[in-house]
Amino acid sequence: MLPEPDLRSDDVDGFRLHVCRRLVAALGRTEEDNIDHAYAPYEISAGQDAFDALRARFLAYLTGNWDGMARSYGRLEDDASRKLFVDLLLFRVLGCRHVRLDSNTPAYWEGRRQAEALPVEPSSFADIPGGAYLHHFLLPHKERTLRLGCLQANIFFTFLLRQYFFDRDGVNIQPEAGDNVVDAGACFGDTAVGFAEAVGETGHVYSFDPLAAHQQIVRHNIKQNNLSNTTVFSHGRCSTASPRPAVLARPKSSSSARSQTHSRIRAPLRRYNAGVRTSASYAARSSTRATMSSQRERKAVTQSGSKCRPASAST
Repeated sequence: MLPEPDLRSDDVDGFRLHVCRRLVAALGRTEEDNIDHAYAPYEISAGQDAFDALRARFLAYLTGNWDGMARSYGRLEDDASRKLFVDLLLFRVLGCRHVRLDSNTPAYWEGRRQAEALPVEPSSFADIPGGAYLHHFLLPHKERTLRLGCLQANIFFTFLLRQYFFDRDGVNIQPEAGDNVVDAGACFGDTAVGFAEAVGETGHVYSFDPLAAHQQIVRHNIKQNNLSNTTVFSHGRCSTASPRPAVLARPKSSSSARSQTHSRIRAPLRRYNAGVRTSASYAARSSTRATMSSQRERKAVTQSGSKCRPASAST
C-alpha cells in the first residue's frame, strides 16, 4: 500500500499523481471476501452494466474536479483520514473487486453475527408504507433490554458498530452525559434511543423527521423504552428562516423496495435552531475536542449511507 503524502491543499498535481498511482496499484489486486450481501454494493445489486455507467460518470466528475478534491485532501491532518478519502474515491471508480475499505474488519462481521442472533418479533408497523422489513427487536444494552421497532440494519450500525460514536488516536466525538443532541432525520428512532441512553437524564435529544409514519415509529420507540429526555418534532431542519416545504418521495405500498411505486409529499421544514435548547451542546463541546479534519472524517464514515439504507463494508 502506498503511503499517504502530506500534500498542501494547492498541490493539485501531487494529489492527482498520488490518486493515479493508487488506482494502478488497486487494478493489480483482486479482493476476496469483500462483499456483505445483506448490504450489497451497487455493482452487485444493479449489475455490471449499470455500475459501469455509474462509475464512468463518477470518473468524469473526479477528473473534472481535481482542484476541489486536492483542497479537501490537503485539509485532512492524519494518515487515516487521507487514506479513507482516497479509498472512497477509488471504490466509486473500481468497486469492491479491487478496493477493500477499512470498515471490512473482524469487528464488522462479529457485529453482523450478533445482529442476526437477536430475538426478533413481528412489527406492528409492518403494514405502513415502507414498513415491510420492520421488526421488533429485543437488544441487551448496558443494564437493561431496549425494545426497538426498526430494521436489523439500524440495530447493527447504530448499536453494534456504534457508527455515531467516534474514538480514535485521542480524538473523541460522541454524545456524553449531560449533552444536548440534535437528531436531524430521526427515521425509525434508533439513533434517538441510542443518543438518549448516552446523554442520560441530565441531557436531552431533539429528534426531527417530517414524515408522519416515521414520527409514529419514533414516538413508539421512545415510549416503549420509557425515555423522558427526548422531544420529537414533526418537521425537518434547514438553514433559512422561512423555508419552503421539501418535496419527498414516499412508497405507496409495503412491497419489495425494488418494485415500489412512489408518491410525492410535501415535508415541512423549520430553521435549524428553532425549538432547541441553547446550552453547551454535544456539537459545541465536540468542536473543542477535535480538529476539523477529524470531524470531516467522522462525517465521511458515518454519513456515507443513510440510516434507512446504511453504509457497510461493501458500500
